[in-house]
Amino acid sequence: TEASFVLFSGTSAGSAGARTHADWLADHLEANGTEVMAIFDAANDPAREVLPPEYQAQFDTLYTNLWISGLEGRDYSPWKDESCLGYFGGTDEEWKCNTDSYVIRNHVTTPFFLRQDLRDTTGLAEALGIPLDDYERLTRDSLLGLPSIGETAVESILVAPGVYGPNCAQHVALESTDWWRQATVEEDGTLYTFQDAVVAWYQGAAVSIVDEALVGDSDGPNSDCAAVDDER
Repeated sequence: TEASFVLFSGTSAGSAGARTHADWLADHLEANGTEVMAIFDAANDPAREVLPPEYQAQFDTLYTNLWISGLEGRDYSPWKDESCLGYFGGTDEEWKCNTDSYVIRNHVTTPFFLRQDLRDTTGLAEALGIPLDDYERLTRDSLLGLPSIGETAVESILVAPGVYGPNCAQHVALESTDWWRQATVEEDGTLYTFQDAVVAWYQGAAVSIVDEALVGDSDGPNSDCAAVDDER
């Protein structure tokens, strides 16, 4: 109750939890005058909108089935973003509230910063049969579109998200000093660590630092990747 500022973060699977709970936490701390911001690190799939049409239909079927099977396997309702369920609850589209890429682009009003490595492929690529090189490009397109979500979101998103997209085939970064404070991505001649990017965004700068998408396993041309660690 004494905090003036709370930074709420999640990494990998915890990123999904942070996306789900960020607004809930901000609402509960609002009475104290607490400023809340969030960081979502890794496990951020490309948005449905950037997928080619043939994959969009598969995406809808996949997440519809996951939602239905999830409901059938529980005797309670799963915890999801409340405003999303308020918007879609009881309709044939409530499965969208189980889709992180949709929720963060439409229903997370807490200011947030998102990091995703371009070559950190997730189960979505395998589930939809998307070639890895294509998935890398789709991830980049999705990241570059995030700062402008306020123009199309269902809810009022007042602060443009900050975005950091290295090309290092590294899954998580918040848990590692090497990937938080040493590895860099160059943007307009300046080298930014993940920490640098978050601080610049917190201070009010528009931050969209995303490397190029490449074919194959090479590190991106603008990424100075840290030494290989256990998470890579």
